[in-house]
Amino acid sequence: TDTKVSFGTDEIVLTTAGVDRMFVAADGDVGIGTNTPSSYDDEGDNLIVFDTTTPGITIATDTTTSRGSLLFADGTTGNEKYRGGVIYDHGTGMGGIADTMYIRAAVNSYLVLDPTGNVGIGTKTPVNNANWAGLTLSGVTGGQIDFQDDGTTVGSIYNGTWGLAINSSPTKELRLYSSDTLALTLD
Repeated sequence: TDTKVSFGTDEIVLTTAGVDRMFVAADGDVGIGTNTPSSYDDEGDNLIVFDTTTPGITIATDTTTSRGSLLFADGTTGNEKYRGGVIYDHGTGMGGIADTMYIRAAVNSYLVLDPTGNVGIGTKTPVNNANWAGLTLSGVTGGQIDFQDDGTTVGSIYNGTWGLAINSSPTKELRLYSSDTLALTLD
């Protein structure tokens, strides 16, 4: 008697142990732990999971060779089905090493976090030299890191087929330090 499915005015409520657990609103929004899913932001109110302490969603598998995904689609054919996504690969099916997290945009652009803490941008396999934490940038013609001050680029490190460059903006000095001591200034 404490478990029921009730139908209100254009809504469905699932109750267990006398507590409303799941709510389907007239507009199709679903709330788990809340009966007002439509009160959240319109861009993310189709499914709301609410709890007063630690709400969560688990994507689980029973194998160490598969992957779990949260995909963003803009169609139902070809790569429209997976234009963006957050993917956790338990195995090596994505082309990297096991237990790696991938963030995908525009199908093939990746931000990767591998299980050793290395980060890759534009590559599925960040480089790990001598067990250091690493950041690998990979692009068709090279990689670049820009350093900004209030939105204005003041320096950059970049590479191409010709080598590596360190650059500062025309109004800034380029300084190299060794053991916290200024070793070289270029202006």
